[in-house]
Amino acid sequence: MSTPNPNWRDFVRVHPALDIFPSASDDELRKLADDIDFHGLKVPIQTRSVAGELNENDKPIVYLIDGRKRLDAMTLLGWRIIDENGDWHGALAVIPGTVPKVVHRMGRTHAEIINEVRSLNWNRRHLSAKELVAVSASLDGCLMMFAQ
Repeated sequence: MSTPNPNWRDFVRVHPALDIFPSASDDELRKLADDIDFHGLKVPIQTRSVAGELNENDKPIVYLIDGRKRLDAMTLLGWRIIDENGDWHGALAVIPGTVPKVVHRMGRTHAEIINEVRSLNWNRRHLSAKELVAVSASLDGCLMMFAQ
């Protein structure tokens, strides 16, 4: 009997700024999963850590800032992408001499992360003008929340 794959969401937190952007529909997720299955992962996952923020194990909290749909698509495919220790595995493993599939940067502030999320997601989303106004207001609220 095989053990179930660990869920990436048990180890990596979706940054609140990324959660403001809509998730993929089931149909979009299936299409993305099929594409990744055929072509592989072409765009790296982006994670960040905030200086001084530690989890209950005194390790830096890792925030996902770009790639939620890609991670969910790989999970839908049944790929083992993270191990029991929270280290990237399989298609996302760090392999010396290759282009990283996960780009992680440490020592950021939440304001810097929010601005990165805006930059990474703003122009490539298929959002209406009304949705962009709502997302912008929510991102500004997120900046205010972390400024306190």
